[in-house]
Amino acid sequence: MERDTVRIFFDSSALIAGLASPKGGAGAILDLCEAGLLQAVMSRQVLVEVGRTIQAKFPALVQQVRAFMRSLSPELVEDPSRTEIEQATKIIIAHDAPTLAAALKAKPDYLITLNTKHFCTFLVRKTVPFKVLTPAEFWKEWRQKIL
Repeated sequence: MERDTVRIFFDSSALIAGLASPKGGAGAILDLCEAGLLQAVMSRQVLVEVGRTIQAKFPALVQQVRAFMRSLSPELVEDPSRTEIEQATKIIIAHDAPTLAAALKAKPDYLITLNTKHFCTFLVRKTVPFKVLTPAEFWKEWRQKIL
């Protein structure tokens, strides 16, 4: 059975960018998720990392971010197991393996990231069963689909 809603897994870099700068590409993707046109998907560990970063770097936004996340209603994926993380380290550095393993577990249509150094490599993009794109790449593809 085919899903109707496109599922977008956000890594922490894209989620923080979208929350801190709502007018940017990642913020616009979050707006589509909030409007119900796309489904935001995140792991608990990404949410914890984002919460810490927002608290440390953008403390004035904490309450606003909490309210937005409630209205966004993201699909939460359980954190990956140690075995799943170890499998992910075969294609990405250990620091980013938990996020990639969570995305693999979630089976999204897209993983959106600003971490091009580690996530947008040939090996990662060739290996995973979903598209790994920056917000700008996503918008370029999305515009082609809807026009």
